[in-house]
Amino acid sequence: MKKQGGAVKSRGEKKQKSGFGQFAVPYFTLPRRAGFLQQFCRPMLLRLRFRLSEEEAFGTRFLFLPFFLGAGIIAYFTLSFEPDWSELGAFCCCAAGLACLLRRHRFWHLVFSFILVAGLGALCAKGETARYATIMLRNGGFTHIVARITAIERQEKGDYRLIVTVLSTRDPVLQPAPQRLRLLVRHLPIGAKSGSGLEGLVFLRSFSGPAHPGGYDFAFQNYFRGISGQGNFAGQPKIVSLPPPGAAEQAGLQLAALRQSISKRIIAAIGGETGAVAAALITGERAGITPATNQALRLSGLAHILSISGLHMALVAGMVLLLCRWILGLFPVFSSRHAAGKIAAFAAMLVAGAYLAISGADVAAERSFVMVAVMLGAVICDRAAISLRNLAVSACLILLWQPHEIMGPSFQMSFAATAALISAFAGWSRYRHDKNEQAELAALARGLPKAPYTPLPKIQLYMRNRLFAPLVSTCISSLVAGAAGGLYSAYHFNNTAPYGVLSNALALPMISFLVMPFALLGTVLMPLHLEAWPLHIMAVGLVGVEKVAYWVAGFSPNGNPGFISPLCLIFLTAGMVLLVFLQTGLRWLALVFIAIGCSLYAAMPLPLALIAENGRLTAIFNADKSLGLSSNRPSAFLLQDWQRAFAASAALPPGREESATLPPAEEGGQSGNRERENREQQRFFCHKAFCRARLRNGKVLTIAEAIEARQQAWREGDIIVLNFIADRRQEEIWHKTAADSGKILITMRDLALFGAAEIRLPLWRRVRLAEILWAAGAPLRPWNAYRRFSRRAQGMPS
Repeated sequence: MKKQGGAVKSRGEKKQKSGFGQFAVPYFTLPRRAGFLQQFCRPMLLRLRFRLSEEEAFGTRFLFLPFFLGAGIIAYFTLSFEPDWSELGAFCCCAAGLACLLRRHRFWHLVFSFILVAGLGALCAKGETARYATIMLRNGGFTHIVARITAIERQEKGDYRLIVTVLSTRDPVLQPAPQRLRLLVRHLPIGAKSGSGLEGLVFLRSFSGPAHPGGYDFAFQNYFRGISGQGNFAGQPKIVSLPPPGAAEQAGLQLAALRQSISKRIIAAIGGETGAVAAALITGERAGITPATNQALRLSGLAHILSISGLHMALVAGMVLLLCRWILGLFPVFSSRHAAGKIAAFAAMLVAGAYLAISGADVAAERSFVMVAVMLGAVICDRAAISLRNLAVSACLILLWQPHEIMGPSFQMSFAATAALISAFAGWSRYRHDKNEQAELAALARGLPKAPYTPLPKIQLYMRNRLFAPLVSTCISSLVAGAAGGLYSAYHFNNTAPYGVLSNALALPMISFLVMPFALLGTVLMPLHLEAWPLHIMAVGLVGVEKVAYWVAGFSPNGNPGFISPLCLIFLTAGMVLLVFLQTGLRWLALVFIAIGCSLYAAMPLPLALIAENGRLTAIFNADKSLGLSSNRPSAFLLQDWQRAFAASAALPPGREESATLPPAEEGGQSGNRERENREQQRFFCHKAFCRARLRNGKVLTIAEAIEARQQAWREGDIIVLNFIADRRQEEIWHKTAADSGKILITMRDLALFGAAEIRLPLWRRVRLAEILWAAGAPLRPWNAYRRFSRRAQGMPS
């Protein structure tokens, strides 16, 4: 025995701590008189050490690499400033140094190794940001452009949406010049196609930020697509001759022309909206699908079939794999000398790559192809094709090449659903294996050679294997994938699809046996002009899927959970990761994180008010979740986005009155006064250039649309919004005066710089009035730095 620091520790304990194969955790020495604490904590630490050793034996450590890699990427993208290369490099070097110094202390070595992985993720995100370096359009306006068409997509209303590469601008010349633009045109010139040159007058607009904090960021997403701005042609453009593009660009244009040709032939063969859905499944072009069908697919939980993702790639690769193995099986001499399975896997990989190219190589399709390629590569290398380890390899490859994808719903939903499915079916397989083992051991204990087997009648066996088992597996798959991916669907799209299990159980068999097989056959037969009959069979399956979607959407309740905070999503994701990745009893630690996430969701209050980034619309939130608007003609997009994001109900237009004074809020007044206050809380009241409303916390929000109404807004309001252009120095004085008087001031320049504003109840006691969350954040990142140069930010009229 050896005494150290008042604690007694045996040699056996020291050996167990540092022995080979044991996962060393920090051993906290306890005093002799610890009593119950010593008896309680030491067994827990030993049990924890044993469970961690088991997890290490299962290889769980590798599964957490994409998790920490993604954590570093998310940390980089959510910073309020742009870190330097030197700062990120120094962080990684420090983490690597500490991991090397503590390599004999396995716990701390692992901790700093994961911190190093997170730092490498931030470095990859920084590298991708520098690789794109998209020049974002600063201000809108008219200009003449000469551009080359990169992609053409026909819209439902008959107009066209173009992606063009800008070659030159004039009258005025834009500096810095935009790289690529997304433009709408009502009529295309005759003969225009991918690669053609266009010249014309366009009206350009810069991308807006999120409609509310945590909303979809158009500027961020288009920065990583290489698109500088958006707009529309003023009139019909004309075709101009351009010098031939480079070899790589020419190959891309030819592939785009092939996609358009395939889409036209599919729509010509099937016709109608069903033809548009078929074209979306094969070429990725979703034009022609009505909003009603999109809404029905979304409510029924079938919207994922329109995005070429893991389901489509897996079906195509699986069909080619089975077909090639069946064909090679017809030649037994060849199959006995060569690995037929590896040849079939390689052929499936080539066909999946061709499908990726035809579908337009969208980010979701690229991610799905990487996942399928890794699994087929595992078959070629004689490894298990479907495993969490292969999924982790796929996630790491995607995050290293396209780190920004982790911020989008496609990556999150796809990997969450796939990981949950693999883990669930692996757990079911282990359960069946353990059950069979126990039955065999019980039979051996009774002296029998094996467990007794009771044969089933043929009809019962057929019903179980051919009908019941596939239906149950489809329902369980839909339930597991829907539960895992539904979290991110609720966060990004405010939709949970309560009857998604039913719709997927009815639709997936038609997609698997009618839609995708004949879509593949029709595409293969297109060079022979024999695609009509396979596409008509495909159309039968699509009509059935559409009927299922409309039927389920007809009685599906509103599955909008309201606003989910990013912190809540982080805890729920951590709980899901622990539940899926861990193999021992430690997985039940996930319940702690899930409980914290659910508590944060339940405790999140509604905001007091939202202010659009252009200042033209302000909404207050009432206790009954209704919205009081400051405008009679609000933006339909903004209003729908706010109502969907916060599960708001009715929207009340502003009231008009001659009086511009609110009575003071009284806590213990008569019922008539209380009813009057409740009526006033439900909406804005406006008079000329002045609006005011009482918030739920009793504070008054005032809006001044002109400088003449500023004094009245300042006198009556606790939170003042100045929606007019003012001198920058004067605004600084107003901000200082507001801070000294305990008021909150929001100017048009603030909205131009930081985006939409959300006014919330204070979370800290030191903030007495309210707190403001900005949607776009400080304009210091490459994708939002253009906001500093906008006209409104510079004090000029837009």
